[in-house]
Amino acid sequence: TCLDRAPAMTLRAAARLPGAVVRADSRRLPFPDGRFDAVTSVWLLHLLPAAEDVRAVVAECARVLRPGGVWVTTVDKAAGHNVGSDIDAVLAARPPSAA
Repeated sequence: TCLDRAPAMTLRAAARLPGAVVRADSRRLPFPDGRFDAVTSVWLLHLLPAAEDVRAVVAECARVLRPGGVWVTTVDKAAGHNVGSDIDAVLAARPPSAA
């Protein structure tokens, strides 16, 4: 499953992944809790306008990830806001994996 908010990006992705593309806001993912074994967010967090948006996206990624699942993200270290502290704050509240 591929998700993007931008219409142009979802069209490009749909050309390569027919039937697997969803257009949505990553602060409110349209998937049930624990739906995915793996979640990726690539070149996203540093583009968000506010720290609360980063925390919302990280929380949503954690919510849809099954226990013991893997989350992979990229972070632009040159960004004005250090998203690493937001990631740490959200993930610290998750129970440890049983895996």
